[in-house]
Amino acid sequence: MEFSIFDYINYYKDYSFKDIKFNSVDALIYSILAYMPLDKIREGSSIKSINSITSLIKMTGIKGVATELIRLMATSKRYENVKAYNLVKIENDDIEFGAITFRDYDYTFVAYQGSIGTIAGWKENLYLTINYPSLTQNEALKYLKNTFRLKDRNLYLGGHSKGGNLALASFMLSPNYITKRVVKVFNFDGPGFKEEEFKSNRYKELKDRMVNILPDGSMIGILLNHEKCEYIKSRNVSIEKHYPNNWAIFGEFFVKGELNKSSKSLHDKIILGLSKLNNEEKQICIDTVFELIKNKKVKSFKDFTNLNIDDIKAIIKNMKNMPQEKRKIIFDVFKAFIKK
Repeated sequence: MEFSIFDYINYYKDYSFKDIKFNSVDALIYSILAYMPLDKIREGSSIKSINSITSLIKMTGIKGVATELIRLMATSKRYENVKAYNLVKIENDDIEFGAITFRDYDYTFVAYQGSIGTIAGWKENLYLTINYPSLTQNEALKYLKNTFRLKDRNLYLGGHSKGGNLALASFMLSPNYITKRVVKVFNFDGPGFKEEEFKSNRYKELKDRMVNILPDGSMIGILLNHEKCEYIKSRNVSIEKHYPNNWAIFGEFFVKGELNKSSKSLHDKIILGLSKLNNEEKQICIDTVFELIKNKKVKSFKDFTNLNIDDIKAIIKNMKNMPQEKRKIIFDVFKAFIKK
């Protein structure tokens, strides 16, 4: 028998964190709450106070999932002492960043917001293949330094999608006085690291506290490099598997799954393709793609499913400064992504 994240909140609503210890499902809940309208919530708000605000705002998609979670948490003994701090939201032409810190008596959770579906946010994601640290990763580090308190006894970091990558990066980039206080870092279906960072001594030093949880049909978390991934069962198909409301839970645990063949193939093609491109060629690829789709039918990540082979050919054709063999690599990667 399988349940959802909503069932988890309902089932454990009368159990305190002393009764049932903080676990990865709680970490996912807080990571999703980072999608709330952070600019509408007051500093130090309780879960009940947040619910009184978000219940008045109609939201859909992952934001709607966050709203529903808050509604259920507002009547739960488990989360009655939790308060929200340091709510930050930055959105401009260069950066899309959001973060919130939750504090209870025994733990602190720093949650980073994932991409909210805008093309600007996904352009940022692709720049992770070129730059480390990226503008957003630097913002995540700045946030962690500002929100950290010496009284934070058990410190956790986490996020979903891009937010998961920001959690990992802020951990890697942090000074040791912060990293030594971190218990675990949760990356829920977020991209990993470039090969250079993945093979670094810093990564080797910290990797045992990094938790990578990916759905069985991952399209986002399989980007770049991870280690020790936990694959879990997700209902629905295609990009819908990325969304945590579709993830299967039993008790305090996720239901184990296996990465499917199409996700494995996509991962291999992306990693192999990126290894054959230098940073200048990746830059040309990213800039060309987003210049061409800016005024087309693609306005959000889900709209990528509307692209077809002819659209990809048009994108590749405009990469005039790219050698033919490199353009073929990019074509193959895009074709695999749309096929998935």
